[in-house]
Amino acid sequence: ELGRVVDAGETFGEIESVKAVSDLNSPVAGEIVEVNPEIEDHLEILSDDPWDRGWLIRIKVSNEAGSKLLDVSAYEELIAEKE
Repeated sequence: ELGRVVDAGETFGEIESVKAVSDLNSPVAGEIVEVNPEIEDHLEILSDDPWDRGWLIRIKVSNEAGSKLLDVSAYEELIAEKE
C-alpha cells in the first residue's frame, strides 16, 4: 500500500511460483511511495528485465536508514576487503 511505513526486513508482500510462495522483504526502512502496476499482471518482467522494468516498490528511505547506507567508494572498499 502506498504510504505504508516498513522496517528493514519487514514483509511487504509475497510472490508465488508453481511450487512455492515466498515473502518479499524490504531491504531498508522507509515509506512505500510507489508500486509497480505492471508486475501483478506481467510477472515475466521480473525475469526478462529485472534491472529496469522489474522493480516492485520504491521506498523513500528513512533518515536513520539512509545514514547507514554506503556511498560508492565505501562500498568498493568493503568489496575489496572481502576479496
